[in-house]
Amino acid sequence: MKNFQFSIFSFQIIAAVCIMLTVACSVERSDNGKLDGLWQMYSIDTLSTGRTTDMRHSQLAWAFQGDMMEVRDVTYFICDYFFTFRFTGDSLLLTNPCLLDRERGDVVVTDVRELQPFGINALEERFKVIMLTDDRLVLRSDSITVNLRKY
Repeated sequence: MKNFQFSIFSFQIIAAVCIMLTVACSVERSDNGKLDGLWQMYSIDTLSTGRTTDMRHSQLAWAFQGDMMEVRDVTYFICDYFFTFRFTGDSLLLTNPCLLDRERGDVVVTDVRELQPFGINALEERFKVIMLTDDRLVLRSDSITVNLRKY
């Protein structure tokens, strides 16, 4: 009889673990595909002038996961901003920019000039996805093209 009770108890534990793993995995699931991950700004092309700015040495990075995007200076860990975003495959909409401030809490960004070093020129910025591969991302707004490579 003890073996039978042990078997039922074991089955219940295994079933509970399987359910928890299924729920945990579904919570973290993302439909972003190749977009998820850490991207380094490689260059910015200004559409009005045709000028390209080399950004390889700036160490500015964009990171995507779930519905959150973060931009930061990887070298100095300053200017850490995050956004909510919507990715549809051919477009990327960035909204609700906030400065991550551990002392004051998340501070809503109201001056777009804070975001311009990262290639973001509007508090609600829409990009057309020109290219998205395993290691390259090219985004175009009304005024610039941002070229990124995956870390």
